[in-house]
Amino acid sequence: MDSKVNILLLIFLLLLPPVLGWFGYYLSVGSDQYEVIRFAEDLARGTIFRSHPLFDLVKDRAVPGRLYNIHYGGYLLKDGKIYCKYAIGYPLLLAIALEIFGFPSVFFVNFFVLSLLLLFVYLIGRIYFRDETQSSAIALSAALLLFLLGRQLWDLSVTPHGDVASVLFAVVGAFCLLRTLSSVPSAASQKRTTGILRALSSASRPSAAGRLSWIFAAGFSVGFAGSIRPPSALLALPAALYLLSRGEARKRPLSAAVLLLLFAVGVLLGLLPVFAQNYLTGGNALRFTQFHEVHLETVRSAVGAASPASLLKRIADIFLVRTHGWGIGNIHAALPAMSLHVFFAFGPLFSALFLLGLAAGWRRAETRCLFLPAVLLFLLFYSGWVRPLERYLVIAYPFVSLVAAGGVARLVSLSAGLGAAPRARVPLALLGAGLAVADPILRSLYPREGGLPNWQNQVLFAAAILAAGVDRHVAPES
Repeated sequence: MDSKVNILLLIFLLLLPPVLGWFGYYLSVGSDQYEVIRFAEDLARGTIFRSHPLFDLVKDRAVPGRLYNIHYGGYLLKDGKIYCKYAIGYPLLLAIALEIFGFPSVFFVNFFVLSLLLLFVYLIGRIYFRDETQSSAIALSAALLLFLLGRQLWDLSVTPHGDVASVLFAVVGAFCLLRTLSSVPSAASQKRTTGILRALSSASRPSAAGRLSWIFAAGFSVGFAGSIRPPSALLALPAALYLLSRGEARKRPLSAAVLLLLFAVGVLLGLLPVFAQNYLTGGNALRFTQFHEVHLETVRSAVGAASPASLLKRIADIFLVRTHGWGIGNIHAALPAMSLHVFFAFGPLFSALFLLGLAAGWRRAETRCLFLPAVLLFLLFYSGWVRPLERYLVIAYPFVSLVAAGGVARLVSLSAGLGAAPRARVPLALLGAGLAVADPILRSLYPREGGLPNWQNQVLFAAAILAAGVDRHVAPES
C-alpha cells in the first residue's frame, strides 16, 4: 500500500502551485505580453481574426503580399487579415476557461496546469520505477525535482505562456505510452498500488481495445502539445522509437505497425487545430506563422504619408517581417553554448544525479529509447533555432527529472549495499561534500538565469545523501 506520508506529500506538492499563485502577488499575473489572451477572446467570439479601427487604416494601404507585425509583434497583418502569430492550442484552452469560468480565470490556468504536470510526472515515475521497493517515494522525488529545477516553469506559469501547457500534454502522451507498453510490474509492486493510482499506473495491463485507446490518446496528446508549441510534436519521434523497441514489436510486427499507425493518426489529429490556423491565415497548413522573426524596419513608406503615422506609432509598432526559422548551420555555434548553459544552470550536483540515474536506468527501454532521446533531440533542435532561447528546453525538464530521480534511487541502493560496513559510506559523504563546495564555485564562472539556485541545489543533494543513509533494499529488475 502506498505510504500515507507519500500521498500527503504528493497532495501538498500538487496544491502548492495554485495556492502560491492565488495568494501570492506577481506583477506578471494579469499581463498579456504575447497577446495570447487577446487571441483567446477572439476565439471565444468564434473567429481567429481581429478587427480594430486603427489598424483598418493600415489594412487598406499595406502592400499586398507583404507581412507586417502589429500589436507589438503579437499579431500579423497580411492581405487585409489581422491574426495572432502564435499557435492556437494554448489560446484555445484559455478560451474554454474564459467561457466556463469567466475572464479572470485565464490568468490562473497555468497554475493548475503545473499541478497536473507534477501529477503526471509522479504517475510516470510510478511506472518507470515499477520494480523499486520504494517506487512511490522515488516517483515523488521526480516530481519534487521538477518543481525545484523548473524555476523557469514557475516563471512561465505566472504569465500566460503556453510552454507549461505544451509540456503537460507531451508528458501526458509519454504517460499513455508507458501505461500501455511498459512491462508488467512485479506482484509486490501491484500489492503496493491501490485506489486511483492503481487504475492509472501499470498495475494492470489494458485489454486489446484499451491498448488502442491508450495509444491513440498518446498520439493525440503529443500532437496537441504541438498545437500549443509546434516543435513539441517532435516528441513523436522518440515515442515511436520506444514503441518499436518493445519486445512485442519484434514478435508481432504487424501489430506494432497498427499501433504505430494509430499513434501517427492521433498525432495528426492533435495537430489539426494549428494546421487549420495555418491554412486559414496563410493558405498553407504546414507553414507555421510563429516561425517569423521581426526585421526592424518601419512601414511608413508602405502605409503612405497621408496616414496618421504619428498616432499609429504611439499605439503600436509596425514592422516589416522577414521569414527566418530553423537552420542546421546554426547548430555548430549554438549547441556548445546551449549544452554549457544546461550544465551550469543545473549545476554539478544535479548533473551527478542525472548521470548516475542514466547509468542505473540504462537497461530500461524508457531511458534508452524515450527519455534520453527526447532530451538530446530538443537540445539539438533548439540549438538550430535562429534565436536559441534556453527556456524552450523546459520541454525536456520532466524527462531530466525522472532520470535524476533514478540517481537518487541508485544512491539508496548503494547505501543499502554498504549497510554491513558503515565506514564504506565515508567516500560517498566526502563526494557529496566536495560537490556541494564545488557547485557554487563552478556555476559562478558561468552565471545564467534558470536552473537551480545554489541553496536549493545543495539542499537537494544533501537530502539525497541522507536518503542514501537509510538502509532500504532496492529490488532488482525482473
